Amino acid sequence: MIDHKWIFSFALSTLAVAFGVEVTKLLPGPIMFRELRSALSFQQENGASPRKHMVETMGSGAAFLDFDGDGWLDIYLVNGGTVVDRKITGHKGKLFRNVNGQKFDDVTESSGIRTPDSYGMGVAVGDYDGDGRDDLYLTGYPRSYLFRNLGHGKFEDVTVAAMAGVNGWSTSAAFLDYDGDGQLDLYIGRYVRYEPALEPYCGIKKEGWRSYCLPDVFEGASGVLLRNNGHGGFADVSRAAGLDLKEAKTLGVSVGDYDHDGKPDLFVANDRVRNFLFRNLGNGKFEERGERDGVAYSDDGTARAGMGSDMADYDNDGHPDILVTNFETEGAALFRNQGNGTFQDVAMRSELGRGSYRVVGFGAKLVDLDNDGFRDIFLVNGHVIDNIQLYKDSIAYRQPKLIFRNTEGRGFALQQMVGVSRPMVGRGAAFGDFDNDGRVDVLVNNNGGQAELLHNESSPKNHWIGLRLKGRTGSREGVGARVELQAGAVRQMREVSGAGSYLSANDQRVVFGIAQQTNVDQILIEWPSGRKQTILRPVVNRYHEVQEPEIAR
Repeated sequence: MIDHKWIFSFALSTLAVAFGVEVTKLLPGPIMFRELRSALSFQQENGASPRKHMVETMGSGAAFLDFDGDGWLDIYLVNGGTVVDRKITGHKGKLFRNVNGQKFDDVTESSGIRTPDSYGMGVAVGDYDGDGRDDLYLTGYPRSYLFRNLGHGKFEDVTVAAMAGVNGWSTSAAFLDYDGDGQLDLYIGRYVRYEPALEPYCGIKKEGWRSYCLPDVFEGASGVLLRNNGHGGFADVSRAAGLDLKEAKTLGVSVGDYDHDGKPDLFVANDRVRNFLFRNLGNGKFEERGERDGVAYSDDGTARAGMGSDMADYDNDGHPDILVTNFETEGAALFRNQGNGTFQDVAMRSELGRGSYRVVGFGAKLVDLDNDGFRDIFLVNGHVIDNIQLYKDSIAYRQPKLIFRNTEGRGFALQQMVGVSRPMVGRGAAFGDFDNDGRVDVLVNNNGGQAELLHNESSPKNHWIGLRLKGRTGSREGVGARVELQAGAVRQMREVSGAGSYLSANDQRVVFGIAQQTNVDQILIEWPSGRKQTILRPVVNRYHEVQEPEIAR
């Protein structure tokens, strides 16, 4: 059947772009946000200096987590640091407790989270010890940290005891159970082999023209896979697993079962070298298939400047696709999963490729922002060169955020940002429903700037349903579970993971928008243990806690 409504909407949006009309006014029910400027008191400190140390321009990340288990998403914001010759001073990140979705209390001082000797970059959230509490992994330069959640708002630095530290410049990280033993393992991306005191001069040798270097002047650094031993510790199995590719220059990491074989795979976005797609072989090893499966390069065979990434199903065909943000004049990439183990970049088939052409993208997510049943795209942008206008007067350092609205799985239309007007130097972005109203909100950590909490105020007319999974064995949050929903003719799929975006960790709950449907026929859950569970006709417009069933006897 021809969808005349979609054809009309797409034609209008195309004309709007061509003639400079505000696209928002041509699409029904615009996606809207309101910045809650007084909600968080946080300024990311990047230690910007005339020496242009590269770490100063690359961070930091953000996280939504429920550290106290009260059902309300709390916030952690990573801070940067200061570099003076060979000495690194890490600035204090902040932990905010969500009080019933109404306000956020700064509980940093009593939390015990301290990173004094590392320039902060990213954060991953996961219950690595299976005690039901969210733990924190913090990346940075020259070391990373693991903080175990003790309960009662207290965290303990167990990096050394758990053998979880990673040296060098670590960036995005993700918890996953790669070997199916029921324990959350940890993958940590690393950027480049870096020593601030040895950085070369980059840019024109003229007063005020020194710039931050491109990664080309540094050697790459391989990612690290830490296997959970089930006794509170980890072992580095990177080489045995086939993940120690030293040409990596990793900024973004995302997780998903792209071939639906029940084993989590890894996508790694690299900066100016080829991207990696690590297929999980199920025997403790991964096979790198980025070039073979079509996600390593652009269509013309060029390695782009991969920053943020996400792996999720945007067209509701049941196969996870891959989103990657890139540098200016490259545009974002959207690799569509063709269902046969290969991908095709379809970004230029819609406004996504063209609309992101002039920005430097970092935080990114495929997320249903208006609950119409299709994942939209939210991009956080900002240049890496603070004096870029000396070199290109048409390119700004502070850049706008972008929303690309999903046109029912066929493509994306650029929507004018409503309610958020300030261009910023955006970096990390986390996504989660902090007030439990069923609409996904956005938390942004800006380089050298104030953090932004963006409340989703899109029209509430569309219905939704949310699930918080509780694993009986293995991951207590159900990380790695596949969830399928059917509501009338609509079918959707979600995978449980907090990974994705840039240096950040997201709400691990599953939220489905179901548009005007008032009933859900069924939800099918495939747990990481292999158990399957069917939920018939659950109540909509609310969150449900779903316990993994016991083994049938």
